[in-house]
Amino acid sequence: MTVEQTHKQILLEQQKQLFREIVRQYIAVSSPLNNKQAHERLVSLHSERGLDGQPVSYSTFCRWLKEDIDSAYLARRQDGRVAGKVATQTKIKSDEIFTFMSNVQIDCLHAPIFLVDDTNYRALDKVPIEYLSYEPVTTAILANTTNYESGSERSDYLIEHFKSIFLGKPDLHIEVGYPKPWYAFGLVISLILDGASANKSKDVHMFLRRWFVIAHMAKTQEGKQKSRVESLNDWFKDNVLNGLPGHFNDRLALNLRDTINARAQAALTIREYHIIKSRVLLDYLYGEHTDSKTGETFSREDEWNRQCAYNPPPFVHDVDELCLFSGLREHRTINVTDGIVITRSGKRYWYNSTELQSMRRQLKSIMGKHFNGEVSVTYSLIKEYFIWVLNPHTKSMLKVPMVTPPKQIPRNSEKEEFLEQLRQVDASIDLTRMSNDEIIKHALTRKRKIREFENNNKKAAKKNAISTQDATEKEMEKANSYKEMQRNMAIKAVNTHIHETKHEAQANEQKDDETTLNNNEDNLGDWVDNLNYGEGE
Repeated sequence: MTVEQTHKQILLEQQKQLFREIVRQYIAVSSPLNNKQAHERLVSLHSERGLDGQPVSYSTFCRWLKEDIDSAYLARRQDGRVAGKVATQTKIKSDEIFTFMSNVQIDCLHAPIFLVDDTNYRALDKVPIEYLSYEPVTTAILANTTNYESGSERSDYLIEHFKSIFLGKPDLHIEVGYPKPWYAFGLVISLILDGASANKSKDVHMFLRRWFVIAHMAKTQEGKQKSRVESLNDWFKDNVLNGLPGHFNDRLALNLRDTINARAQAALTIREYHIIKSRVLLDYLYGEHTDSKTGETFSREDEWNRQCAYNPPPFVHDVDELCLFSGLREHRTINVTDGIVITRSGKRYWYNSTELQSMRRQLKSIMGKHFNGEVSVTYSLIKEYFIWVLNPHTKSMLKVPMVTPPKQIPRNSEKEEFLEQLRQVDASIDLTRMSNDEIIKHALTRKRKIREFENNNKKAAKKNAISTQDATEKEMEKANSYKEMQRNMAIKAVNTHIHETKHEAQANEQKDDETTLNNNEDNLGDWVDNLNYGEGE
């Protein structure tokens, strides 16, 4: 999280705190103010206290009042306990239906951990966003989808999470090296989502209507309506993230979170984090659960099989239609040799074809310097065998298949050679055969080697460095030598010019002498002729 994002979050929390104070003092009372008067009071308190930023607008104030404040709470504070009880009973409760694969709670967690890029091993700017779905009857996790790219909640990733719930993950245990598969999946009856903007998008509800799934919207700040998945988020932080390098405590206030140190300690790549996380979630699926009401301990797998035997969830028949619905939309650059590179769960996939390169050349000739090779790409996390590329000129979609990865040519530099050695070591290691502790140890060892390499370079630079006075003297010597060289060149040029001028003058003088001598000889000949002519007469 950047400094600007942290400052915006602090301002938002200040506005939220002031809003709750206004509601408690002027709205949730026996003689409440109307919304307009309460908002005017908020603006005046904002200016009196000298808070940073601008106060929230009237529309935002009304929206917060509608989404974040419980109507039963207002009825109880304004009209008494009986009115609050009646309002509670008349509210539409989504948890009245308590059956298998209904009221599946879904939430989005900004995982408080920094990861590193697997190319240059630098810390990524954005933390991963985890989508978790919780089935309340069997307490099983139906799916887990991670957004490593955008750093914000997006509707297309939520749709991909729905696809993972409906279709399952048959090859995940092979991918992460776990002995048992992910068994929990199937079509659900209803879902509980919070009021995030990504959850309210048109594509999300169109997708759910297509597969006849009911969506219940819970209030964003109301934890009771999706308390189970909120508890699962806390469990995820304590059992998956806690102890990993690059993790920080997000339960603290924003100004107290040690994100700088966490970024510096980041060591796990996306691939390594994906394997560790998936194994812990699979351990959770095959673990035991204690019922809070009866105190009975049961296996989640046995309970899932029992519920499927009584009321098996329906499965998707048209898998291709489900996979091709929507998809993740990203901007990618078409490379001349590599084509387009897509990363899924820390693993790179290359897509290229002659039609793609022909489209790149055509767009380059049409758009000229305005085309930098970037196009809109649509792909799915479920099927990785092809992607769709949008032609910005004709608005047509091109289907591009997956190809074998091309050979990477390293740059000729000491650091790049060192990083290439680390990449070769990582490529030679089979992470699926290593335990979680061994993966963490390998990541920390790689981090230590990188630090030692950087420290050695710094020491070498300091050793070869000279003082400011010596550097100034060397620069003065260079300047003086340059001036002396320019002076010598000027003197040489002048001497050359003088020599050439003198030689040219001597040549001209000799030529004049020869001309005078010839003229004299001619005159002498004429005089002799004249003398002879006189004698003849």
